[in-house]
Amino acid sequence: MTNQVQNLDLSYYDEEVQASISDQIKSLQNKHKSYEDGLFIMNPFGTFTQSIYTYLPDPDQDIGKVTYSIESESSDVLTFEPVNYSQDPSAYEFTMIGLVPNEANQLTVNLYDADDNKLTDYQFQISAPDIQATDYENKMEVLYDSGRDELTDGFYASMGSDQDNAKFSYLYDNNGLVRSELISDGARLENYQFLDKQHLLVRVSNGKLAVLNGLGQPVRIYELPNHSVHHDFIVNEKKDAAFLLTTNDQTDTIEDTITYLDLRTGESQELIDLKEIFPNYFQPVMATHQNRAQNEIANYLAAHPDQNYSDIDYTDDGFNVLDEEGNLTNLDWIHINAIDVINGDELILSSRETSSLIKLSNVFDQVTVDYIIGPEAVWAGTGYEYYLLTPDSDFKPTGGQHSVRFQSNAINDGFYNLTLFD
Repeated sequence: MTNQVQNLDLSYYDEEVQASISDQIKSLQNKHKSYEDGLFIMNPFGTFTQSIYTYLPDPDQDIGKVTYSIESESSDVLTFEPVNYSQDPSAYEFTMIGLVPNEANQLTVNLYDADDNKLTDYQFQISAPDIQATDYENKMEVLYDSGRDELTDGFYASMGSDQDNAKFSYLYDNNGLVRSELISDGARLENYQFLDKQHLLVRVSNGKLAVLNGLGQPVRIYELPNHSVHHDFIVNEKKDAAFLLTTNDQTDTIEDTITYLDLRTGESQELIDLKEIFPNYFQPVMATHQNRAQNEIANYLAAHPDQNYSDIDYTDDGFNVLDEEGNLTNLDWIHINAIDVINGDELILSSRETSSLIKLSNVFDQVTVDYIIGPEAVWAGTGYEYYLLTPDSDFKPTGGQHSVRFQSNAINDGFYNLTLFD
């Protein structure tokens, strides 16, 4: 067993770093000649803290199946049959996850031939590292059990931890026990998209996404030079590109642009700026934002008649739209928090600030607004009332909703459903 000590000052979401790690692993692999001399490394890729990379040489291709079981003092026995991710038919390669943090784990790895005859086994006693998030418990309390069908074995992925612990995301078993810790470069795990059965696209920092392979290794890194990714993204049907909710870091607004990322070339382009789609809504809101700033300054000077502009203390509690240096804060005027795509170039967006769902089409050419589902009062006087759909039932407007997804209709009648979290 080889232990990997993670360097938290080093970004593992770097293709050169991962290439170096791959070279070192390859060098170790060359020293192991049979499955009776397997290679086991604790978290070599710097992603899943309580994981063990496993390499079992199989020059005669005798291995037909591998299982591993994990047991600790506070956990039930979990048994898994991992997929072989080796590109070489003369080896079995996978990563084991599910070790209980900060506990002694009994790990058993069983190797079988194609007829289910046992070839050999490995047994380890492993003390897994503790989780690194502060103020987090290793086990959640079960408050309610529905008593419905027994759950299958697997892990729940936590989504959206608090900002202080944003770089840590956790997988929980059916009893609420942490079984793995995923470390990013500082971004919360708010979404993940499968590109295929072996590759997962995740956001790892505000300006960076990564593709993880089935071993948990970052194999492709995408960096956005002038944009920050937030909340949500969605891959297209071909799984070769992604639509990203972004903020243009060179503007004075936030969470109002959509960036298109080509996953083959790594090139990205700002596809949509909603300020250009809804200028008659945006401009009055920005004017109000600027007026609030002037009012805050006026109120401060009125409360401090012995001071002038050069004496203003912008750290005062009375300032909300001006930062500590007196600059106008970036305006969050529409706050897009979810995105989905159909037919290649049609998008549905969830806007928190307007409590609306917005449907766009022809997004690669001349963007068209198809409709808006939202409260009339929000859009009154903007000129965009024309796009509001009229409910044919007692459907109530949402309130700052999050998440919207297209859902196919079981009856192929040209209609579709939308689901959202209100």
